Amino acid sequence: TRDHIRETCRMIDNNDLSIYQQFDRNIESLFDKLVIQPLKRFDDSSNGMKVIIIDGINEIDSNDSTIYPSITAINLLVKASKNLPDWIRFLVLIQSDSQVDKYISTDAAIRQSDSYINIAVDDARYFNDLKSYSANILRNRVENKDMQTAIEIITEKSNHTFTY
Repeated sequence: TRDHIRETCRMIDNNDLSIYQQFDRNIESLFDKLVIQPLKRFDDSSNGMKVIIIDGINEIDSNDSTIYPSITAINLLVKASKNLPDWIRFLVLIQSDSQVDKYISTDAAIRQSDSYINIAVDDARYFNDLKSYSANILRNRVENKDMQTAIEIITEKSNHTFTY
């Protein structure tokens, strides 16, 4: 319910760990209670597929650590995705050569999953997405006759990332 979500958010905002302790410090139970179960109660299947985008998951890792929270998070998302309603998916964006990228590349269960897709920066689909993104930002800002040139310049100067 809305009240449950508000109370949970208040507890998280106030660093109130009692919500975490209620689940015996089990992150899977907490994620199920806060994310999966509310999504299961909310039926939005008639409005098509919905995607929860998670970006920068590799950034939760410490440079000097041998424990990688990002790997824990990936495993949590893989397990949780099996319990998601049909109309919702996770899209996890990770940096190449991060610990989580190395982990995923060696984990057969993840790689063989029906929902696993890897689009590397040298993949044509990636370049097409980058060009589409650039065209979308430039729309109504650049004259049509200059659009293709502007897209090519942005794609090249961006060093193939969305952070230009």
